[in-house]
Amino acid sequence: MTAENYASYLEKRDSELGWPSKGWYDTQTDERGARLSPANAALGDTTPCVSLYGDSFTFSDEVADNEAWGDVLARHIGCRVDNFGVGGFGTDQALLRMERHVAQDAALGDVVILSLYPDNLNRIVNQWRHLLSGNQPLGFKPVFAAGPGGVELQPLFTGDFAAYEALTLDPSTYLTGESYLPEAPGFSRQMPKSFPYSLTLLRVAQTIVSQIRSFDAEGYKNLINYPGYYDSKSGVNDNKVEITRFIINRFADLCAAESKKCGFMLIPDLELVFQMSRGGEHDLGWVLEAAQERLLTLDATTVFAGPAELCASLTNPDACHGHFNPTGYSKLAGYVLDSLQKEGWLPATSE
Repeated sequence: MTAENYASYLEKRDSELGWPSKGWYDTQTDERGARLSPANAALGDTTPCVSLYGDSFTFSDEVADNEAWGDVLARHIGCRVDNFGVGGFGTDQALLRMERHVAQDAALGDVVILSLYPDNLNRIVNQWRHLLSGNQPLGFKPVFAAGPGGVELQPLFTGDFAAYEALTLDPSTYLTGESYLPEAPGFSRQMPKSFPYSLTLLRVAQTIVSQIRSFDAEGYKNLINYPGYYDSKSGVNDNKVEITRFIINRFADLCAAESKKCGFMLIPDLELVFQMSRGGEHDLGWVLEAAQERLLTLDATTVFAGPAELCASLTNPDACHGHFNPTGYSKLAGYVLDSLQKEGWLPATSE
């Protein structure tokens, strides 16, 4: 990393959320900042019926604009659906983007859906993505963190190049809301104290060995170990639970203040569908329970009959890996359409 590269990053990044870059907005979104959508373009400059916030599974990575589930939903509704999903976002960033739009008095329509993919349970307690992935040295983001006065927003790292170099040697000095600091207790993805932090194969291997399941995962190799959002065999660290509930309540507060009809959706991975196929429930039920008193809860795990159907709905079905393919996103759009129609939240003309 050079001082010139770092200066270029600061100039191009989203100054509040960390990413996406200004160039991404220019090429991937319309004048409202929503994903390019042929259905929306055909409908013209009208107020949306629905706005979507989330990560790459909301944005609909790996498919064309007309195959994104927001575009499919717009065609069925006959009204704009503005898709504000961004790849790699934590649910915290997605909510902060909605808050920014509200502050800008943007037209979001009557219905807003905020989605959570299981990996977001890690992202919402992480300020520097490099500490999770090992390959994103400039992946800085804001984070909500619990402190003596309650949960507060810890903003994006804004230091100069000298501060960045110092951060790589001791992240704790600058990242006061980071849960994946070297040697941090209670989290499974702990990094060594030396930089680069990508040198973690031994640590990762030790974690995997300590988390081997005691049952046969029926041939799905990426189900051999405990879920990636687990921090021990006991499950999710209490801090993740607290921050998740805080985000959900903050979203509900915003919806109430803006008189929006809001839904909170859990988008499944293979793990959750596998759990459902074995016992009719999954271990992230607490996420939906945290939302159900104030928000419409959408458990998209029910979209897929079992692991085989989910795998067939991914971009790499043989390895059961990737984002949804057009079939998968179409299924997701159909589920959301049915759910919103049942609530009476859509125009009577929608299909």
